[in-house]
Amino acid sequence: MFRPEVHDPLDSVLCVEDLFYHTRLHRPITKKHLLFLLYFPIGVCVLVLRILFFVLSELLLFRLFAFLRLNSFFYKIYASALGVFIRVHGRENIDKNASIVVSNHTSEFDIIALRKFMPVAAISPRFYKTFAFTRRMIQEVKPLYVDYTDRSKIRSDVKQHLRTSSVPVLCFPEGALTNGDTGLLLYHKFLFSLGRPVQPLAARVVGPFCSVVNVHHLCTQVSHNIYWFLLCPWKVWHINVLPVQTIQPGETPERFAQRVQRLTAEKLMLIPSRFSVADKAVLMRRWYRIREGNRLFRGNAKRLERRASKIFEQHRLVSVPLDGPKSIGQAQSCVEAIHSPRATGSARLPPRPVS
Repeated sequence: MFRPEVHDPLDSVLCVEDLFYHTRLHRPITKKHLLFLLYFPIGVCVLVLRILFFVLSELLLFRLFAFLRLNSFFYKIYASALGVFIRVHGRENIDKNASIVVSNHTSEFDIIALRKFMPVAAISPRFYKTFAFTRRMIQEVKPLYVDYTDRSKIRSDVKQHLRTSSVPVLCFPEGALTNGDTGLLLYHKFLFSLGRPVQPLAARVVGPFCSVVNVHHLCTQVSHNIYWFLLCPWKVWHINVLPVQTIQPGETPERFAQRVQRLTAEKLMLIPSRFSVADKAVLMRRWYRIREGNRLFRGNAKRLERRASKIFEQHRLVSVPLDGPKSIGQAQSCVEAIHSPRATGSARLPPRPVS
């Protein structure tokens, strides 16, 4: 059931750290890294051109094609120009009556890829409004801006949309990004408690240099991830459309969410873990302390606390206080730990059995 390079039959536990990338470059260094180094000057040129296209689209092209009522047509051109391509499998499973679409979450560009595939209203964090060069693009996915600290408001906004609009709601029930190579976070049960048909999608992203560069990793800002994505040649989203699921008699919303999670994981040959977005928040706090341990010890804790809070907000997580190292030796060991492909020591959380 599991990909052999992911599931070790001698290791019966999955640790939360296995679900995320920890560094920008894959370890160990291989010949593919040399190829990426040769490509890098070309990638910088590609990045500049795409940024210019960003600006031109925001200032002119989105408005022009909206006036011509060719929004969907231009959006496909826009996504392709950014290097976002899709391959859809299982189109026969698409149900137009499904008002909720759920997918695993492996990239900040998942919304663009899924919007290229079908019209959706994406549940989006409010800080997306602060992105000046993507404001028009985000408007095209008809975002449902939510404040993740006010759950009652999220519920009312989603229910209001389902009552008044025929456009399905898109949600990433994991609540946070994962690496897409190991397993899935636990699906949140809210959207599975509304008594609506749910259309599950299972997405995998492939492309040149995927085995070299991690476009996103723990404790990195969204803007940095976007720059690295635009620097790469292209990515292809393989979107698997799974049969529509409905809650069964006697089945709780939590069980329903876990069942959809398992179906998605099986399609992608991943592990349906019992780790939640809260576990990622704890890991990020500890990993941030490891990465910034030396500077924390030098007395910049307040500035780093503000920076950490910003990163946590962008990752839709609840920020928690940082604990700085207590000595120079501890700070140095924290800094050195980041070079390991897998977090060790204080960054490691107690393992949980694989569900």
